[in-house]
Amino acid sequence: AVPRFVRVCKTIPVNASFKHLKTELEAEGFDTEKVADTMFIRSANATSFEVLTNSAFRHVVFGEWRL
Repeated sequence: AVPRFVRVCKTIPVNASFKHLKTELEAEGFDTEKVADTMFIRSANATSFEVLTNSAFRHVVFGEWRL
């Protein structure tokens, strides 16, 4: 299996016992308006990852790009 989205975080949110707060990351999803980190996407026909832009995000959400 190959991931379709990759998110590069400077820091990962953690709680007091240093466990990752995955629910916060899941809530943000891959929405370019919510996420400040750099994200990459790999579409079905691509051989490499490319930066996820607002335009690419809209193509995915509206089903114009096949993942």
